[in-house]
Amino acid sequence: MKERIWFIINPISGGRKKSELPDSIELYLDHNRFEYELHYTEYKGHAVSIANDAVSRRSEEHTSELQSRVDISYAV
Repeated sequence: MKERIWFIINPISGGRKKSELPDSIELYLDHNRFEYELHYTEYKGHAVSIANDAVSRRSEEHTSELQSRVDISYAV
């Protein structure tokens, strides 16, 4: 079973380019262990909304074969 990771990315935080993150995730993530989704924040408090959505979806998928995990990073 693969674990699902949601990467929540604030495109204006931290000062580093976030445009390079998808390529880095694709390159370094163990795709045999994980599936992932990228989610970009668009406004203040949006990360909390995205995380709540991830938790809700996890509850809905609880009976499926896929395990879910939510990883949150405000400044990568």
